[in-house]
Amino acid sequence: MFFQPGVLEWLTGKERVTEFKVPEAKRFSNIFCATCGSRLPRQQQGSDMVMIPAGSLDDDAPIRLQASIFTDSRASWSCINEDLPVYPQYPPQ
Repeated sequence: MFFQPGVLEWLTGKERVTEFKVPEAKRFSNIFCATCGSRLPRQQQGSDMVMIPAGSLDDDAPIRLQASIFTDSRASWSCINEDLPVYPQYPPQ
């Protein structure tokens, strides 16, 4: 889930936040807890956009799916909801 504008502030556990960045990727990185491996929210440096992995939520997401994005690089087994707009990269602004 992407939220903009947003600001991410860690209240506790910031010292356990670990990042893995694929060297050839322009924007992609994976933020996770070094203790348990859970994916964590991240804020792109120099941006007011916050990305929250929907799987890290305890409750239902506060929004519904709006589009399928980055479909050019999706795994062959990944499903696309045909009722939603599909974008090979980021959706247009």
